[in-house]
Amino acid sequence: DTLKTSPDLIQRIYECILKECKKESLTYRSIAIRVLSLLADEYNFQVYELFWIWFEKALKQPDPDAEDQEMKDTDNDPILSDAYHRTLIECLPRVWPKIPEIESQYKKLTFDLLIEIILYSSWQIQLVVIQSLNQILEKSSTIMSTDIISLIEPIINLGPRTKASGLKREILKLLRILFNNSRYSICFNENENLQNILHFNIDEMIHDNRSSEISEQAKELKKLNEHLFKKIKKDIEHIEPTNIDQNDLF
Repeated sequence: DTLKTSPDLIQRIYECILKECKKESLTYRSIAIRVLSLLADEYNFQVYELFWIWFEKALKQPDPDAEDQEMKDTDNDPILSDAYHRTLIECLPRVWPKIPEIESQYKKLTFDLLIEIILYSSWQIQLVVIQSLNQILEKSSTIMSTDIISLIEPIINLGPRTKASGLKREILKLLRILFNNSRYSICFNENENLQNILHFNIDEMIHDNRSSEISEQAKELKKLNEHLFKKIKKDIEHIEPTNIDQNDLF
């Protein structure tokens, strides 16, 4: 209550936390960035431009052809680096731009990097990415199907190929969000290839004999959204999986 009635105090706390976010220790910085994200979400601070610098530096894959590259934010201890990366991804929905102009500037950059993370990460990181994406899609009123269409295929392709039930559940949650919002679901009506990929992977999850829960969820999702499956050709060609060796992730 004191904070809400004292804008000056909030501003001073915000400025102090910003300084702490630049500490060298990834453990210390992770805590500061998490606090910053909570402040940004609660008090509408616009921090995404700064956050993006940290996010890209930590998570973007190095370009093998580039001679001079800035060092990634990593630690000699891979567990600390992984924890820092998870923190950044988890904070993404809370710092997401609230100003449409800033969102428009960064959404493609962000979604392209999320694709990269999904393709090169363990299932645990993939899970955090999809959880954060789901939160962003649920609260955004300006993101359109064209903004996320390139994300949908690699995520859906993970569904039947991962052994992790938690990841499967979050993928099905993503599909529910897409199906329940016409701004998103239109991409399945307009893109036959994506529709075929959807049908193929949903059927694979329906026949998943490792988890009856996942199978039932996938079956129910398809039943409730039959209109998105009607135009599917009966003879669906084999859909090649995304270039991920899931055996390396477990």
